[in-house]
Amino acid sequence: MFRYQRRSWVTRLSVQVFNVLIFFLFLSLDNAFSQVATQGTRIQNRMVATYFDTGSGYHITLESNFVSVIVNPLPGIQLIDDRIIYRLPGDESVFAHTIINKGNVASSYRLDVSNLVNDDFDLIDLKIFLDANSNGLADLGETEINSSYSIDLDINESADVVVTGAVPLSATVGDFADVEVKAELADGSISTTNMDKTIISGGALVELN
Repeated sequence: MFRYQRRSWVTRLSVQVFNVLIFFLFLSLDNAFSQVATQGTRIQNRMVATYFDTGSGYHITLESNFVSVIVNPLPGIQLIDDRIIYRLPGDESVFAHTIINKGNVASSYRLDVSNLVNDDFDLIDLKIFLDANSNGLADLGETEINSSYSIDLDINESADVVVTGAVPLSATVGDFADVEVKAELADGSISTTNMDKTIISGGALVELN
């Protein structure tokens, strides 16, 4: 009877250890997926645990089976950053942004900009330009991005863009205008936005970027 009880106790302990083993196996896989892995990557893992069984006096080793998974394509996108600038009536507002491919597959993106409601005025002639030299300005000859233009980015690759719009002469001190910059996958499945704000200044200009 004593021998049976001891073996039963050892069995229960082995099951508990094995359950912990499985938990850490899947935890390690989760950590692997937290890093960006390219699509098609095969991830394999196996856990091994060894403990001393005081009841039997033996060291016991438990091994899990190999777990193998194939990484599926997972597109991602990041748009940096919300902007606030101060301008005078008749000035041009310029907002610099960066779009980053945060997925695990090369992707195409589209950008759009629009005036928002519930503010004091709209910026005139809103446009987006590809900032080829990353100087935060819309330089002569740089490509204008329209609704049919797509930006192709590899994994972790980025592109700089600038948004421009004219402040109407009718704007007065303290008035503000909000515009939304939207970046999305070319198929429209994933999108993200930034909000840019122009505030009319009554004196010296300060830009917060």
